[in-house]
Amino acid sequence: MSDITAPKPGIKSTEFWIMVVCQVVGLLFDSGIFGAGPVGLAIGAALHIGGLLGYAPGRAKVKAAHAEAQAKVKTETLKQLDGMDAEAKAKILGGLLGASDE
Repeated sequence: MSDITAPKPGIKSTEFWIMVVCQVVGLLFDSGIFGAGPVGLAIGAALHIGGLLGYAPGRAKVKAAHAEAQAKVKTETLKQLDGMDAEAKAKILGGLLGASDE
């Protein structure tokens, strides 16, 4: 069975930090520090929306790919176990789950 690495937490991802920068710069535009008036507000709003639209679908894609890989490994493992007797299955599954054979 292949080893599947879990995706890193969101706070450690590049997408997260790009979204944070977009939100901070958007707030600076919204507050008038970078640009005053309607243009500054529009730029700030665009940064807020862009940051969120960049982060959420990216993370969803990563998590979906991880779930799909786990399901694929589970299916392949079950196929390999099909046809084995109960004792052999228990020994293999016990080893995979870290159970001690005493």
